Amino acid sequence: KEIATVIEEGDLQVRLQELDKLQELAKDTPHAAWRPTGVPEQDVCSDLVSYHKKQEEYMRIQLKKLQKENAGLAQKVQAGRENVTHTEQRIASGVEEWRASLEDLEAFVSTLSPSEHFESL
Repeated sequence: KEIATVIEEGDLQVRLQELDKLQELAKDTPHAAWRPTGVPEQDVCSDLVSYHKKQEEYMRIQLKKLQKENAGLAQKVQAGRENVTHTEQRIASGVEEWRASLEDLEAFVSTLSPSEHFESL
């Protein structure tokens, strides 16, 4: 009677059925489940090592992405600098042309005598 009470109160029938299902599912797994070695420090370290290796691989992938992105940005910056240099050269050339035409105009104006042109008016 006491055993029947324990089985009933602990819902052991359902628990044993769940255990049978888990056992069936475990048959298909290729490797055994992890079991502690009995040395807590070793167990914790082995778990942390795998975690840190995964994190290290993730960080390597992120680093490669950032390096690729930085290389693309560096090319864009270089192209922008070349564009600025080209624009500066065009501006300097335009200023030189303007100064040359201004000098030509001043030379022409200086050749004109005010008395020659304004006496007839």
